[in-house]
Amino acid sequence: MEASSRLDAHELATDENQTESFALNGKGRNVYRSPLRAPLKSLENVSHGPLHSTYIDTGRFITSPTSSETEKYVLPDEKELDSVLLNSVPEGSFSDQKNSSLDISEESFDLNTSKVTEPSHVAIPFFTEEDFRLLSHASKFVKAHPSKEDDDQDPSMVSDYETDIFQYMHELEMNLAPSPSYMSIQQEIDWPTRHLLIDWIIQVHHYFRLLPETLYLTVNLVDRFLSIKLVSFQKIQLVGLSALLIAFKYEEIHPPTIYDLGKIVEGVYELEEIIRAERYMLMLLKFELSWPGPMSFLRRISRADSYQYDIRSLSKYLMELTLMDEMFVGGYPSVIAAASYYLSMQMLGYTTWTLHHIYYSGLTARQLEPCALGIMECILDAPNHHRSIFQKYSESRMKRISVFAYKWVSSIL
Repeated sequence: MEASSRLDAHELATDENQTESFALNGKGRNVYRSPLRAPLKSLENVSHGPLHSTYIDTGRFITSPTSSETEKYVLPDEKELDSVLLNSVPEGSFSDQKNSSLDISEESFDLNTSKVTEPSHVAIPFFTEEDFRLLSHASKFVKAHPSKEDDDQDPSMVSDYETDIFQYMHELEMNLAPSPSYMSIQQEIDWPTRHLLIDWIIQVHHYFRLLPETLYLTVNLVDRFLSIKLVSFQKIQLVGLSALLIAFKYEEIHPPTIYDLGKIVEGVYELEEIIRAERYMLMLLKFELSWPGPMSFLRRISRADSYQYDIRSLSKYLMELTLMDEMFVGGYPSVIAAASYYLSMQMLGYTTWTLHHIYYSGLTARQLEPCALGIMECILDAPNHHRSIFQKYSESRMKRISVFAYKWVSSIL
């Protein structure tokens, strides 16, 4: 069976006894029904349909991906919104938080607090002499046996500067990584709160149909901010809004405006408060926004397989799952991208991590196995704890790769 056919619909279809509920919409089509939260107002708003079949009207004409026709959507009526969590915002600016000059050195971390989970190192590589030997051999082999993807004549690949560029990106991913144990300094939030916030951010990101780079940068900004700043429970959504607004401007060609974001949280935060929060976050992070997300590393690794579509698609789903889990906070995006690609290859029957893969990823299979096992845990938890992502990738247009991944992992564990 060819690898390209491994994501066929009959392998990805859900079981008849699977606990999913469907309803018919006005056009007689099946629409998935689940209690997902809409990205409107507070973090506890609930809608009765999937987020990715309902888009906000931002003044631009947006096509729903679940319909063959072009449709335009508007915000729900005010009565439909149940603002519970963050509807009451304390007076004062975003910077008016206690312990604004908090010492965030390692000595200030209280590792005995019950809210702290032990920092994980699954996405931080450890090199042995054998790893260095394999990397050296891979480099010599690829240079001696170039493929069409290694063509030095392709100006778009800037091959003369490629090594220096990725070396600099590796330095950035280390220097701009959040603390994996930052929750030990927080007093009013914990990892479940972060999970709730990132889930909301993912839905807003999909709501506006933004680039994946925007999503990864947003989460990085949130985690870095929380690594050095105490945040109250009532202000946590404002942190997510600020990170979204910054990432919009940094990554998107035609970013949503602050007025678009204002529609989402109308009645919860004033535009002036969002602007103050954005300014404060930029100052606290010293305007360092050049953190390289996993997408750039994924594109480079994909060269080893001539940019094979199925592997890349499955890898994107696995990378997105890691955003929700504290296990990967502080992990390097290069490792997450490589481990996702490595695991995707295993799922699709490509069992060999070749010298080309080692060269383009800079990592051996031995180094990727701990991270891949962590991602497998996320796959099993996805239907319940990563539901927004699982549902988004369970659509037919996504080849239902989330269902495929869940079945594959369930069959071997």
